[in-house]
Amino acid sequence: MTRAELATHGCGRTMRLMHESATNIEEQPAPLGRVLLLTGSIGSGHTRAAQAVSEAMLRANAAQWALVVDALAYASAPFRAIYRDAYIKLIEAAPTAIGWLYRSSDTVEGGAMRRAVQRAALARLRRMIASDKPDTIVCTHFLAAELVSGMVERGEWTGTFAVVVTDLDAHAMWAACPRADRWFVALPETVEILAGKGVPRERMVVTGIPIAGAFSARMPPRAELRERFGLARGGPMLLVSGGGVGASLLEKTLQQVLAMPIDCSVALVCGRNETLRRRASNIVARRGESRVKCTVLGFTDRMHELMHAADLSIGKPLQQVLAMPIDCSVALVCGKNEPLRRRASNIVARRGESRVKCAVLGFTDRMHELMHAADLSIGKPGGLTSSEALACGLPMAIAYPVPGQEERNSDHLLEWGAAIRLNSPESFGWRVAQLLGDPERLSAMRMAARARAKPFAAEAIVEEICALRQSPAAVTPRLARTVHQSA
Repeated sequence: MTRAELATHGCGRTMRLMHESATNIEEQPAPLGRVLLLTGSIGSGHTRAAQAVSEAMLRANAAQWALVVDALAYASAPFRAIYRDAYIKLIEAAPTAIGWLYRSSDTVEGGAMRRAVQRAALARLRRMIASDKPDTIVCTHFLAAELVSGMVERGEWTGTFAVVVTDLDAHAMWAACPRADRWFVALPETVEILAGKGVPRERMVVTGIPIAGAFSARMPPRAELRERFGLARGGPMLLVSGGGVGASLLEKTLQQVLAMPIDCSVALVCGRNETLRRRASNIVARRGESRVKCTVLGFTDRMHELMHAADLSIGKPLQQVLAMPIDCSVALVCGKNEPLRRRASNIVARRGESRVKCAVLGFTDRMHELMHAADLSIGKPGGLTSSEALACGLPMAIAYPVPGQEERNSDHLLEWGAAIRLNSPESFGWRVAQLLGDPERLSAMRMAARARAKPFAAEAIVEEICALRQSPAAVTPRLARTVHQSA
């Protein structure tokens, strides 16, 4: 397949070409051959994981070509509306229902009807796989993994098949792909969970969750990173993100941050959600006097800079952040949620008196800069966001986690001492102010985060798949293995 063919093939913009400079990518020698990375556009974490693995393949010259494909882009419209859109709406309208669905479906029993529906709804994706005949498929979402497993079982596709689990914990759906050659997981405990659900231990490797290489790169001084976003060089800086889902909860977080009784800076990242960015900007503009300096951001690939610049990472309640009684800077990250970015900007604009300097950002490719610049991240404890924060040594303040996988991720972060949980709107600002006023505790949280980080998970995954393709029998372990990483 040539570059021209890739540019017009299949799902178009959802595909990603690895060897841009190749004149004829069929001529590129590569141990993984032609690679298809299948993800799911529910939030951004699954896609970011796939992109991190694809980038690691590029750096290692491991793939002849590699395509990152959103499985839901190939789904029928009714299926996509139920599977993704209804889920996102439930997060805001009835989060307890999400928790019930998560727990009630966390079983390996049954599933025949689900598989039949998915097979019909994803018929276009099955045809694309059968037509392109990739040598290697890597799935970062269980929907795609179960589909590919069924294709292997029916003899519709043969090749190397790997699954990347994108949460610290593991739902039973990650075990519903018995034909996978390897599962790459975050923790030894994840191995135990999946083994109890029927996944063979010898097919699991503990690598961590794959994140972009930028999060482990050397960064300029934090003061310089903050200045790039128009935030104060000194004083505490908070990073607020969560534009993928849960816009109303993010607005609530902004209100709470702006009310904090401390002098600080805030970066609010809204991604491509222009509506959220406008609303956030309005909140910031209306706040009046405030000790919080706030920047609202959209989608960014410079999150690692933000994490390194920040003191603390906080998630979701914008109103509470703006109300914090401290002087600080805040970076609010809204991802690709442009409506969210607009709404956040409105909140910042309307906040009145506040000690928080707030920057509302729309689309940005500098999330790594924001994470490196921040002192604290106030945000959702998704698997990718948590792994990125750990790699940057950035403490997290978890607010309103989605029942199910986010609450389970929270448990790990809290046990490790890398996060606090903000349970009450009334004490939101007080708790953040207490943490920022305790340098020793904040430093201990940074150390705890770095101790649990696995910044080279993507590279480890690529190395393991290469070894598997070159000599399958030689790399089949008797027990699940842990890949040790060093900076």
